Amino acid sequence: MTTETVPGAVQTTDNLRITFVPDGSNALSVAILNGGTSKLITYSLTPDGWAFPITETEVNDPRLTLGVQGSVPGTAKYGPIAVKYVYGSAADVAKAALTPGVKGKLVYRDILPNATDYAIGQKVDVISIIAGRQRKDPAAADGLFTTSQTIYVVAGGFTPDQTLVA
Repeated sequence: MTTETVPGAVQTTDNLRITFVPDGSNALSVAILNGGTSKLITYSLTPDGWAFPITETEVNDPRLTLGVQGSVPGTAKYGPIAVKYVYGSAADVAKAALTPGVKGKLVYRDILPNATDYAIGQKVDVISIIAGRQRKDPAAADGLFTTSQTIYVVAGGFTPDQTLVA
């Protein structure tokens, strides 16, 4: 019997980039993502500061006299996204970009190093959002000041594996 090949893996450390692109800007444009109107927010986020749940309903598929009841996938719900980020310095990025009520897109790129600029042909996930209220978290001894925020995904607002263009 042949043993299966163990697939390679990519470590998460420094291999993620999340960028906020304001409404009206092309979230797939390399020019926009590399410094146009976009804001890099990855390193503003805390380790527990990014949760993007995707849930799916189940539709029962019962059949007359069938001994096993089946089911099929139903509708999907994306988000809301729970974010938590540091604030208080002159270099605040996330808090300034994600003001309550702002609309835009979050561009999520993984696998490649964070320091790698966006380039034509790279794959990203694009999430259309509206930002909820910012909530200062309780101060902690030997901690950092953080803000938690709910980011709402607008209807039809998740498109995975999009290809970047000029």
